[in-house]
Amino acid sequence: PTICPSMTVVPLGPDMIETWRTCCLFCPPFIGPIVAGGVQTRNPGTNTFRDPHPSKIVTFSADGTARATQGCGNFKKRRTSQKRTFQKVDARDLAGNWRGCFCHPLVYSWPFSPVFCTTKTALNEDQYEESGRCCFLCLPIPISGTHTRVYVNG
Repeated sequence: PTICPSMTVVPLGPDMIETWRTCCLFCPPFIGPIVAGGVQTRNPGTNTFRDPHPSKIVTFSADGTARATQGCGNFKKRRTSQKRTFQKVDARDLAGNWRGCFCHPLVYSWPFSPVFCTTKTALNEDQYEESGRCCFLCLPIPISGTHTRVYVNG
């Protein structure tokens, strides 16, 4: 069973959203956070969004509730939630040093969690270059590449 579900939804345009879902798994010996997310596209003519995995669907209703077919359940919009309009994030706003890690939900596997240290450099408003290292099992793995924003429907 999972507890404390939360979902953040960011519109990426009229027919696309990005979601982040978090909850806590509590089923000893499996105890830990669960984090999932991704970009989902709207099924035409509906309030249903589907991610690349065909069975993962999130449906929104007019009262602010959201129902997920897989993952961390059903959600209700908070009264304090802001109503936001779509804003494009400039690649220059992402520039800088980034640190992060991926923690496995199994407590005994936490020592095997990779740690990331990267630097992002903006090339223009829609592109950035990323370079750095991922440390996994005490082995440094290089990370490098150029990322380009993909516009959908304009």
